[in-house]
Amino acid sequence: MCRRWRLTSGERLFRGHFLRCLSSQKKISSRQRKAGRGSGERCGSSQRCIGQLPYVFRALGDEDRSQRCRLALAREIAAQEPSIDSWFERLLEEPGLCDVSGRDLEIPAGRLKDVCEALVEGIRLKRSRLNVTPKSGQLLAKLIRMMVSLGPQQKRPKGTDLAATAAIELLDEILAVRLTIKPDLYDLVQVVHRWWAPRSFPDIVSASIEPIIDKLTAGLVFRARGGQRSEVLLQRLKQAINSEELYKGRIREIVENETGLLGEIQDWIRGMERGTSRQRSSSALSAVGAESFVQQLAELFRLTLDGRESANNDPLQRAVRSVASLHGLAAVGNAGDIVEYSPNVYDLPPGDFPKERSVKIVRPPIMRRRHDGGSDIILKGLASVN
Repeated sequence: MCRRWRLTSGERLFRGHFLRCLSSQKKISSRQRKAGRGSGERCGSSQRCIGQLPYVFRALGDEDRSQRCRLALAREIAAQEPSIDSWFERLLEEPGLCDVSGRDLEIPAGRLKDVCEALVEGIRLKRSRLNVTPKSGQLLAKLIRMMVSLGPQQKRPKGTDLAATAAIELLDEILAVRLTIKPDLYDLVQVVHRWWAPRSFPDIVSASIEPIIDKLTAGLVFRARGGQRSEVLLQRLKQAINSEELYKGRIREIVENETGLLGEIQDWIRGMERGTSRQRSSSALSAVGAESFVQQLAELFRLTLDGRESANNDPLQRAVRSVASLHGLAAVGNAGDIVEYSPNVYDLPPGDFPKERSVKIVRPPIMRRRHDGGSDIILKGLASVN
């Protein structure tokens, strides 16, 4: 039980241990108290007794500690140690947090929930001064596995959903300190997924993991726009969604909305291969010829779009448009439309640079819809700065 004393925050944490410290404080002279040093001496003595970080970390995981005490301990940790990596490293050294095989998992699951909620409070209090690295995610996942060693074949104890929700909220708070697309920071997702796989998450866990899904999606799109791949990031997104149907829907949404992605990047996101190495080798020349034809066809197709309305009756232009349609070619937007700028889709006049995200289409880009359902930009459009 925590009781509020007119002392430092550390002294309020441990009543039993504190009584010995208080007895020594009575020896402080009245002259020191009048000089204003009495309060400071009490603070310094208390910190020497119980304010050392090793003791604070040990007490944070103590089974007998109330949640009110844990919150105060987490605030003390955040005030003294800015490195979140160091938080988890110190907690991993505490034997009291280890899950003992054969014991009732309901107890460590409840303690995991309490510890995560306390650390969330500590991060929110001192967020601006804390440091996060990609290693933080790995250490957090390791701590969760150490506290609750639960496999997919084991029966989940009561309170596992609340523990997972608290751990996910802690990860979200860590990402609020420093948002990054490094896959290592999302290792916790794999741990939580393993607890329920192949079953779906409880509703409370699904709701809490939505912000993580949004961040994973944004990170995947950011890398894809630059032509980069990350198998781990894609895997974490699939584990966070934990539903094959919803995952395919999210992937389809990414591919449809990001029209400027390279064809091979779209195939990678969709989990598709363009064929075996032998097939690619045997059809290399024909593929080059077909691509060259489509490129030239796209040039002709765009010329028909630039023509006058009266040219619609021209049989040659109708034939070009018909062949272009057979090859899945289509214009993206119309001249004069205001769209979001993407360097993979639009060129700008030399020396122009958009101050805002929107630009005006001067000449629309030409997109190809492939037979596999993907799409790519065959000809980049021309845009002007508003």
